[in-house]
Amino acid sequence: MIRIAVALTLLASAVACAQDSRPTSKPTKQEAEPVTSNGGLTFTAQEGWEQLPPKSKMRVVTYRLPHVEGDAEDAELVVYHFPGSGGSVEDNLKRWYGQWSQPDGKNTADVAETKKAKVSGLDATLVDLTGTFQAETRPGSGERVKKEGWRMLAAIVEAPGGRHFVKCVGPAKTVAKWHDSYRAFLEAIQTDQ
Repeated sequence: MIRIAVALTLLASAVACAQDSRPTSKPTKQEAEPVTSNGGLTFTAQEGWEQLPPKSKMRVVTYRLPHVEGDAEDAELVVYHFPGSGGSVEDNLKRWYGQWSQPDGKNTADVAETKKAKVSGLDATLVDLTGTFQAETRPGSGERVKKEGWRMLAAIVEAPGGRHFVKCVGPAKTVAKWHDSYRAFLEAIQTDQ
């Protein structure tokens, strides 16, 4: 009888310890922290975006925007800031257009939607284009990707601390899904100057 009482006491203790070690609620996904560039702008991820580790010192922040059904790849949004100017608006637009070709052979600069606008009270040049993305895999490598049916939403934001370049590139349907989040991201930019 004593053995049964001791066994029941040990069993009750083990169950109590097991219950105490269980989490009381499900862990929640931690939100991405706002990121501030050395040019004085702060960027905040939108819901559904995943912040990625930096791939280079030129990148302020990189986000993965999950793909929609039917697309094989995610979109990527990158914010760049270079000490100094990072080149003129026209030079950057020309470089970006050169990373794309059009299925009908038209000049990308002629079909891209490019306009001046205000984002978060700052002057910006906005670009929206689709086509075949053919950027170099690494600057200077000479090797190029070939991604048909892709889209780019981009902004060159004029800030007191220098130009910031925001590029969202990926499959056209996926980029379309995130279009409103992209615009909200631009409107949520904060400046410390």
